[in-house]
Amino acid sequence: MRKLPSIVLPLLLAAAGVARGDDLTGANRILCSAGNATACDEEGACESGPAYLYNFPMFIQLDLAKKLMHTTRGSGENRVTEIQNLRRQDGSILLQGADKGKAFSFVIDEKAGMLSASVTANGFGVSLFGTCTPLRATPGAAQPPQETPKPPGNPPPAPKDATKDNSDNDNSI
Repeated sequence: MRKLPSIVLPLLLAAAGVARGDDLTGANRILCSAGNATACDEEGACESGPAYLYNFPMFIQLDLAKKLMHTTRGSGENRVTEIQNLRRQDGSILLQGADKGKAFSFVIDEKAGMLSASVTANGFGVSLFGTCTPLRATPGAAQPPQETPKPPGNPPPAPKDATKDNSDNDNSI
């Protein structure tokens, strides 16, 4: 049996460790990614797997200032849920609410960005774990286009033809 070089084993062990999130101290806009989940029914039958198998989005955006959580645009879903109870307490961000017959509770470690959550419905519950990172405005990302200044003396751009369908160029949500 061949031995692994001494540097390879620590790297493999580090790679196998649990992924960590980011420091969320003071953040009001947060992106969380759900990893593994365990779902159990009222008879005690449980199964585990990726969170999306249990109808939990792969990514969820939290807007703590507006007390909303919603799916990302890329998910193709348009799910928005009100956060009815929100607290920052003892190094944790605590969220609770209910929507469409389901109740949810999130605990997020504010320093490490680690997510523990549960979603329950009548006779069924899902516990899931994931990581979170603050959403920050980055230069050039999702910014409205800026107009280039026109030199003096050039005529203003022609208005769009109201008879044409310009819906292909609509970037609204």
